[in-house]
Amino acid sequence: MVDITNRAAGPRVLYIKGGNGEPVARTLARGETADLDLHRGPDKDPVLKGYLDAGEIILGPAPAEPGQPSQEQLMAAWQERQRMAEAFALLHERVQDLEAENRRLREAAAGSNQAPGGQQGSDPTGGQGDSQGGGETTKPAAPNFDTMSDDDLKAFLVAREVTPGAWQRKRLLTEAEAVKDVKPGEAA
Repeated sequence: MVDITNRAAGPRVLYIKGGNGEPVARTLARGETADLDLHRGPDKDPVLKGYLDAGEIILGPAPAEPGQPSQEQLMAAWQERQRMAEAFALLHERVQDLEAENRRLREAAAGSNQAPGGQQGSDPTGGQGDSQGGGETTKPAAPNFDTMSDDDLKAFLVAREVTPGAWQRKRLLTEAEAVKDVKPGEAA
C-alpha cells in the first residue's frame, strides 16, 4: 500500500489489485489522496517510479516546501528581472545619448568661444583654434544627428564613403559621429 495524492489538473486513472489479482481501474479525483495497493508496485511501474518519494506518490506539481518559493513566485521574480533588464538597457542607451549630446555641446561651445575681432575668449585649446581674424572658424558646425532621419544619416555616411549596412539607428549615429569631421567625397 502506498499513499497517492493527485495534484494534477484533472482526474487520474490508476490500476489497483483486484480481489483475484487482476488489475482494476480506480479513478483518483483531483486533490484526492488514497492509500492504494497498486497492481504493479511503484518500483516496477516506470511512470510511477519517478514519482515515488518516501512512500508517497504525488501526481502533478508538488507545492513548495515551507520556506521555499512557489512556482508562481519564481515566475513573478523572473518576469520582474526581465522588466528590470529592459529598463536598464533603455537607461544605458539614454545615458549614451546624453553623453553624445554633451560632447556635441562642448565642441559647439569650444567653437563659439572665439571673440569678435580676432581676440580669443576662454578658448580651452589655449588659442590654438581655427580662427581667421574675424572670429569665425573654418570648421563648420557639426549637424545635429539626433534630428536627422535614418535615410539622411545613411546619405551623410555615403557622402563620406562609408557604406552603411542594415544598421540600427544607434549604429548609424555612432558611425556619423566618427566621420563628422570628414569632408564629403573624402574617404573616412
